[in-house]
Amino acid sequence: MATSPFTVIIPKQLAEAKLLSSNVPENDYPVWSSATTYATGDMVIMTTGVHKVYKSLTSGNLNHQPNLDPINWVEVSPTNRWKMFDQSGGTVTVNPSTIQFTIEADRVNSLAFIDILATSITIVGTVGATEFYNQTFEIQDRAIIENWYDYFFAETFRATELVVRDIPSLIGANLTITVTNLYGNAQVGTFIFGNASSVGATQYGARAGITDYSRKSTDEFGRTTIVERAFSKTMDVNLWV
Repeated sequence: MATSPFTVIIPKQLAEAKLLSSNVPENDYPVWSSATTYATGDMVIMTTGVHKVYKSLTSGNLNHQPNLDPINWVEVSPTNRWKMFDQSGGTVTVNPSTIQFTIEADRVNSLAFIDILATSITIVGTVGATEFYNQTFEIQDRAIIENWYDYFFAETFRATELVVRDIPSLIGANLTITVTNLYGNAQVGTFIFGNASSVGATQYGARAGITDYSRKSTDEFGRTTIVERAFSKTMDVNLWV
């Protein structure tokens, strides 16, 4: 028995030139310099064309370009500005109060925001000087309600995902997106933009979860250490196609 249409967003890659502006600074660590000697454990970033954080694996590390030298450097993550665009779980872009950015979004009709911490998200679409879309989505409080007591007193939490599928697909469009959190840092784990397509209808019994790459170890005295790493979300669903 079918329950609802199964829709996927076919994502587009965000090339460097298509990120027109961002209020998230790219200053996680000093920018790598070929003239600087780095010690073991030193952290640097590469910006133009790379947008990654690297950690030095050796001492006396001089003039070894991080993205081309896996012997002296290890890639840690994207820079804070670009974490939300890498389409992987476990990396999060964070900025005080707001994250605002503008992208080229030629013929895009859908956006998805995953692992967000926000009170609202505003999307403004323009072609040249003409505004064709302007919507603000309030990120609602939620609670687990099982009885009347929960209805009045259950602790609430905000939704962590937003999917928008009503954007006019126009040639030459730009989208300016503002993620606002009135109560602290704004956060976006994954931002996806592209075109939505229905591929079938779901059946009952869908299951969702994560694949966690963290590691847990216990020593001979029973002390347990957890090393937090990235994760990816998973879903298992049967479809009528």
